[in-house]
Amino acid sequence: VLMAQLNFKIDVHAFLDEEGVGVSIYFGEDDDEGVSTVISFSDLIDDIVDNCVVDGRIRNKEDKKYVEAVAKQLADMSKDLFCYVT
Repeated sequence: VLMAQLNFKIDVHAFLDEEGVGVSIYFGEDDDEGVSTVISFSDLIDDIVDNCVVDGRIRNKEDKKYVEAVAKQLADMSKDLFCYVT
């Protein structure tokens, strides 16, 4: 039985800027450019509302925990953003 093993390095970095939440992914040690995308704040909020809110209320406890976690992560990331603003 022949078995092959593949090992590769993936680096993922999230960042917050004035446009929204960005994610950069780098594949392998030689990838200097990577792939990046930014999700606008508007799209992020719309997605949360579409998936977690019914009749103006968060649907259940699991959704509430998710919304709170997203809000906390954005707040934590915004601390870094505002540290760079002069």
